[in-house]
Amino acid sequence: MQLVSSALTSEVERQDGRATRLITRAREVREEELPGDYLKSVVHLRRMGWAVNESHDLLTELEAVKGPDSLKEGGTP
Repeated sequence: MQLVSSALTSEVERQDGRATRLITRAREVREEELPGDYLKSVVHLRRMGWAVNESHDLLTELEAVKGPDSLKEGGTP
């Protein structure tokens, strides 16, 4: 949810419609109750991870958050 807060603070959703969709998706996944079944829990956590990853990639692209140093030229592979 820190990425969602960063997106809202930087008003990135006004710059790019993808941000609005990702913010909405992240909130939906977070509000879902974690299933008690192991396989359903894994699916839930993967969906949450996907939302975090896609949100971070977009916010980095729009320069709303700093990207990892490993992605910079000359960074560690």
